[in-house]
Amino acid sequence: MGRDEQGQLLALIYRRKFTEPTILVMDRGYESYNTIAHCCNIPNLFFVLRVKQGKAALRDIQRLPLETLDEPFSVTVTTSQRNIDKESGWVYLNTGSRKGKTLSEKTRVTRFDFLAPHTINCRVVRFEIGSSGHYETLLTNLPRDEFPVEEMEKIYSLRWRIEQGFDALKNKTELKFLHGRSDGCALQELYAKLTFFNFTSLICRAVAIGKSSGTQNEVRISFKDATDLCRDFYRTPNASGEKLLQDISKYTYSNKKGRKAERGTLKPKTFVAFTYRTSA
Repeated sequence: MGRDEQGQLLALIYRRKFTEPTILVMDRGYESYNTIAHCCNIPNLFFVLRVKQGKAALRDIQRLPLETLDEPFSVTVTTSQRNIDKESGWVYLNTGSRKGKTLSEKTRVTRFDFLAPHTINCRVVRFEIGSSGHYETLLTNLPRDEFPVEEMEKIYSLRWRIEQGFDALKNKTELKFLHGRSDGCALQELYAKLTFFNFTSLICRAVAIGKSSGTQNEVRISFKDATDLCRDFYRTPNASGEKLLQDISKYTYSNKKGRKAERGTLKPKTFVAFTYRTSA
């Protein structure tokens, strides 16, 4: 999305009219008082934002204990440093709006689109991931009586399907690599890859696969191999669609239930010699 991801997110939000209640799930990277204030100000828009923990977290979240909780989150943001602002304990944001003032290169300037002082009211939810001792912290404006901590954990877990979709778009269809130099060529390549991604997804849905023999594990199609086969199908004149479905059904893997790596651990990777990575 570029460097100004928060600005592009706000442009996307205001481009759409929320005629029905909508829940927007966001990951870290969109964590800012300006984004939170906008989401709280739009009717029919509810947000679930994963925020940082520890020393890098928002000021009022740093004070909370590292345990399962559901607390109200109320903070007043100001863009000035008057005595009343300091005495009230409001959060100061340097927007660099003072005319004629030269700022240092190390001065952090942020964006705040509301008339200060502005109060933000939502709730902070923190829950433990399984029994691993690791926690996730969310900011949301969803009502507590309808969405307790257990429901908030389920809602945030739905974001993982979005990550899988982006993984398929960026890596398996190689969308992160664009060859066109001009904007028109890049846009043409973008639409071509999106169309090809949709085609491969529809073909994968039409492939008949069974369950893993002797187990209850779910069998899934390897989307990367399916992408390569569909690309060959496009390039081959008079290719057989039935053969394409049969070939894709051969590339499957078993998705074991309950299998997951412990969070916070890094898996070491061995060194691959240069002579092995090159072909003669």
